[in-house]
Amino acid sequence: MQIRNKRQAELSAARAGDREIVAVNRQIGVRRYVRADIQWPVLIDMVDVAFDAEIVNIGPDGAFITCPDPLRLSETFELIIKVPGVALPLAATATVVWTMRCNAEQQRARCGMGVRFERISEAGRELVNDAVSTQYLLYGQGGNSIS
Repeated sequence: MQIRNKRQAELSAARAGDREIVAVNRQIGVRRYVRADIQWPVLIDMVDVAFDAEIVNIGPDGAFITCPDPLRLSETFELIIKVPGVALPLAATATVVWTMRCNAEQQRARCGMGVRFERISEAGRELVNDAVSTQYLLYGQGGNSIS
């Protein structure tokens, strides 16, 4: 069976809770899961340093975190995610899988790092899935942000 309208098929799959939706991201390529554009404050906590940053893109397996000085590739750290409207912060362990370093002339909003979640609670993953599903159903992939 040939799918004529890929977007309609993806939307139907999202409504059915299918987590194997393929979404195209212009920077990375093909992803296994749909992601949501969000604005959630996050604390990056390492043994010797902690600093505030912002998650601007998130999915069930990882996120893009904007920060002026990204960590090194393969570095693992703790995240404390402050989800708007949720009383308790969400804790996760993540590993840096790619970085985008910027110089003074480049747009600071694009500086940061892509991370893969190594450990996240089931409740945390459900919260992320809800944010992704809400954005996808309301705006489609790459639509308005949820904050």
